[in-house]
Amino acid sequence: MKKLLFNNSKWLYFALGIIAALIIISSLFFMNQYKFVRVNYNVEEGVKTYVETAKLNGANQVSLFTFIDNLGSGAYGLEENHASQALEVINNNGILTTLLKKDGTELVNFTKIVTVSWGEETVKYTFTNDIFNTIENFRNSLDSFNNLILIYGIVTLLTFACLLILSNHSRKIYYKSNLFGGILLPLINVIFVVVLLIQGLGLMGTLSDANNNAVFNVVSAIQNPVVATNVNFAASEETNLLQINNIISAFNVNSTTIIVYTVFFVLTAVYNVFLMVFAVMKYNATAKERKEVLDRARMVGENA
Repeated sequence: MKKLLFNNSKWLYFALGIIAALIIISSLFFMNQYKFVRVNYNVEEGVKTYVETAKLNGANQVSLFTFIDNLGSGAYGLEENHASQALEVINNNGILTTLLKKDGTELVNFTKIVTVSWGEETVKYTFTNDIFNTIENFRNSLDSFNNLILIYGIVTLLTFACLLILSNHSRKIYYKSNLFGGILLPLINVIFVVVLLIQGLGLMGTLSDANNNAVFNVVSAIQNPVVATNVNFAASEETNLLQINNIISAFNVNSTTIIVYTVFFVLTAVYNVFLMVFAVMKYNATAKERKEVLDRARMVGENA
């Protein structure tokens, strides 16, 4: 088995190059599941304001605010407004019932805003700034994680290149440079994976919170232009029911992508550990040949 590995060592190192390419390519697709988990805001004199008309990221935030107002003010609970079937679907959906969970008389995830419209007070509901900040912080953490994936791919590619420069892939006899390079370079990749795992676990922890998960799913679904560009309450049972079902069908924010990537990164770390072990094995296995070469070199030097 050892002989087979030693005779095909170039393929072991070329596989690392392929892994590096896969990591870099994977960074392009990581955000797909979470691309609509974002909020828009305006910045005036350094102060962020989350309003319907904010344009950052190009998401349809007007629809988000409209849906929150309808959901929070109980519009879907008024049978005479043709919404009883939609209300039944809402009450049977865990994400929406979590979002509408009450603490006494106030909705936990909403703040009530009293506005003046045509001289009369109207009650509106919206997310609190704290909730918007949670969304933005989560988005920033996702971006940081995605950037780290790309950096990990580049570092792995550089590791592959350095191992080729050291000729670890082709030398029949390993010297100290091959041993040290074969251990330290893959070790850098393993350390990167540890950092990725720590960040990934943090993201999964945020997603495991029921309130966060409900908010992220609603924001993602409403701001998906394919699913819900218009969420205005309609005077039709069929329209309201279809609208709610379309929104619920777009609830897809969970830890699936992060778990899949975490497993992939662990596998790449295992492979790097294997390369470290392989370097030690080949260095030890070629001890006799290495001694003979060094002895001949020393004798030539003494006779020169």
